[in-house]
Amino acid sequence: MYAYYALSALEPSLRPQLWWKKYVTLFQIVQFTALALHALIPVVINCGISRILAFVGALEGILFASLFTDFYYTAYVQKSSKGH
Repeated sequence: MYAYYALSALEPSLRPQLWWKKYVTLFQIVQFTALALHALIPVVINCGISRILAFVGALEGILFASLFTDFYYTAYVQKSSKGH
């Protein structure tokens, strides 16, 4: 993931060859969804962690998953449907 970001930032001429951009975005969506679910564990199981902190962590995961999902939809789903 960070290799993609580094390559695309340092060498813009490589961007067309970085075919895995779509998959990096999908991975980020999965990662932040997992973060949100993991952050909610203290809400279900009393493990001594503040429930407020758990909700803040879950909110962060949901927010970033939503942002990456919006980007994915705009960049790949709408783009491919406009081409047909």
